[in-house]
Amino acid sequence: MPNRDKNKQPQTKTQEIILDSPKDLEGIFNTITDVITIHDKDFNIIYANDAAKKVLALPNMKMSKAIKCYNYYHGTICPPKGCPSCDCVITGIPAVFELFEPHLSRHIEIRAIPRFDNGNQIIGVIHILRDITDRKLSEEEIKFSHEKLRNLAAHLNSVREEERKFIARE
Repeated sequence: MPNRDKNKQPQTKTQEIILDSPKDLEGIFNTITDVITIHDKDFNIIYANDAAKKVLALPNMKMSKAIKCYNYYHGTICPPKGCPSCDCVITGIPAVFELFEPHLSRHIEIRAIPRFDNGNQIIGVIHILRDITDRKLSEEEIKFSHEKLRNLAAHLNSVREEERKFIARE
């Protein structure tokens, strides 16, 4: 009897670990603060983490049949021309780009990673979106400060030059 219990206990523990793995992965996926959406090749969002659901204001994934990514990322009714993410679904080439997205009112960095099946056929794309608005605003402030300093230095030089001319005349 004791041997049977010893053998059964590790098997039960292993089964528990296997059963808990999807929950653990989903928990990890949902703690990531970047927006992550997984798409099929028809631009339907088939899975999204909690950050994506919040930022993109996605409807209930289980209740909706077609959640087109371009509706929620760009506010458009079809894929926008020249979108590197949309091109990634066609070409299979990963893309990383930054832009200001008016629909989201944010500066964003998007990573588009193609998804392939076992036959190496494109089946969709993974989007990872990071809000870089604060960084962009800081860069603009620094750029503005540098410009103000250059203007101030130029003004000081012109004042010195005028002063030299005045002293020379005197």
